[in-house]
Amino acid sequence: MTDEHVEQEEQQEEAAAEVDDRLLRLAADFENYKKRAARERQEYVAFANERILKELLPVLDDLERAQRHASRCLRLSRELGETGAAAESLITLALVASSKGDLMLTRTLLSESVKIARRGDNVGPLSSAFDFLAELELEQGDADAARKLFEEALVLRQAIGSTGWVAWSHSNLGLVAHACGELDEALDWYRRALACAQELGVTQLATECLIGIAAVAAKRSDTIRAARLLAASEGISGMMGHGGWLAEGALKEETLAEVRANLDEQSLASLWEEGRAMTLAEAVAAAR
Repeated sequence: MTDEHVEQEEQQEEAAAEVDDRLLRLAADFENYKKRAARERQEYVAFANERILKELLPVLDDLERAQRHASRCLRLSRELGETGAAAESLITLALVASSKGDLMLTRTLLSESVKIARRGDNVGPLSSAFDFLAELELEQGDADAARKLFEEALVLRQAIGSTGWVAWSHSNLGLVAHACGELDEALDWYRRALACAQELGVTQLATECLIGIAAVAAKRSDTIRAARLLAASEGISGMMGHGGWLAEGALKEETLAEVRANLDEQSLASLWEEGRAMTLAEAVAAAR
């Protein structure tokens, strides 16, 4: 074999090795993509379920049925070793317990959900459990503990890089800031979250932000604006009287009470009609 042939063979081997290397890298990148996509899908569903449950549980006619279903899911999840599903089932059971007024059981179930989600590195259920525990703390007057839990949830969601989830955390931090009388900070958190809600078309997030901004307006004696924004939140959500879970519901009721104390019935009715007729874009503009 001539030197020229040897050189050509070496070049071909090098080229083949380079192709093999590129294929291996591509295969590894694809596997990483599949794992990341599967994880993000699972956690998105978990987070979406949290908000759906918050809307549905207060109006369920048969909480016992929801409890039985979640209990079965929990049992199966534990048998299969699915930590994410088990954590989500515990959160559902916690929400049922909350709807029944058993806050001690609610806290116990949420704390167990945190332990299981940590063990499986399930960011969606873990951040959701932190949110609900934080609202329990806020309901019981411990704003510092609530802020810490909300901030932990925010860090988890920032690590995932999901704009929508981060916006939920911003709204939650607005809730705490309002409770602490930090009105400028609350307004900033709520407006940041509201802008994201409008961009992503997330109605429930927009509704909560509008309630929060209305609450700030009421504290600053801007009663007319507060009334319009509360009405807009109701009109956009399409759920008459819906006020969220625990701290969120309390904030709406508290703000509505302040508005009613400072407006006559005729004025309130007129403002309410105006607010409920607003589109999301109009409500966002009114909240600036």
